[in-house]
Amino acid sequence: MNGPDMVRLNTLLDRTRSNSPPVLTPELRALYGGDLRWVGAAGIETAVAPAPARNRPHVIANFVASLDGVVSYKLPGRSGGAAISGGDPVDRFVMGLLRASSDAVMVGSGTLHDSAPESLWTADYIYSSATPLYAAYRRAIGRDAQPLAVIVSASGLLDLSRAVFRTPGIRALVVTTATGRERLAKAGVESLAGVELQVAEAVAGRIDPHRMLEELWARGVRVLLNEGGPSLFGDFLAAAVVDELFLTLASQTIGRAGQTLRPGLVQGVEFLPEGAPWFSLISIKQQSEQLYLRYRCTGSRSDGSSRGAPGSGDSGPVAL
Repeated sequence: MNGPDMVRLNTLLDRTRSNSPPVLTPELRALYGGDLRWVGAAGIETAVAPAPARNRPHVIANFVASLDGVVSYKLPGRSGGAAISGGDPVDRFVMGLLRASSDAVMVGSGTLHDSAPESLWTADYIYSSATPLYAAYRRAIGRDAQPLAVIVSASGLLDLSRAVFRTPGIRALVVTTATGRERLAKAGVESLAGVELQVAEAVAGRIDPHRMLEELWARGVRVLLNEGGPSLFGDFLAAAVVDELFLTLASQTIGRAGQTLRPGLVQGVEFLPEGAPWFSLISIKQQSEQLYLRYRCTGSRSDGSSRGAPGSGDSGPVAL
């Protein structure tokens, strides 16, 4: 193991089952406290690339939230997840592992603007201590050297001087509207060799997640990591295209007062009781005071799609 802050997660509960060979390398399995397979429809586990039953990528989401559900302080220089997790190295390791497992990482323009200008949505950027482990893992599962960075911006109001648009070896796809394309063209996007545009229609300023997933599927993306923010994640939930959620539960409370803008996990959409998405718990991992939760989205209770997690009828954890 490399680096002084690489600490193994403790697995408190795991409801996955598989008799097939492991997907993670031995070093990553030791750090993560087990293997990592995707859990899709009906709790069926798949390995590197889920079966193309729906002709769209398998969508996983990753967030860190406080005990009272806040995902961002929304303060200048302190709007990112590090302020919520306290810079927790294990949270960064898990984020890196999910990025290393994905063909593409998607963020909205708000998340992009809240991040540091040098930010890259790669595994080694978020957790450099495991860079050689992530690289070996991506080679083993047949992934490109780095995931495709997908930036969603209906307006096209993006700072093209950011590192994600100008770093050699990083491919970026900006999903925008016709108006956004015009703005980006005026800003000189065509001079950036690693940046492509995908134009789609927007309704009330939002682009349909189904259209985005169709385009990504055509580009060969089979596993998509959605890192938000809360509005983009809410759009995907409303479109019923979220398969799994990884949630780090940080051991702090943040609070809200008056008109303070401190977003929760989902923003911009709301559900009625009969249509609210439900989740089944897949695993619980722990290190120090933080919990690392993994869920499968099972749909609303009223549409007949809600099902328990694999092994949910068991009385205890299932070993990998």
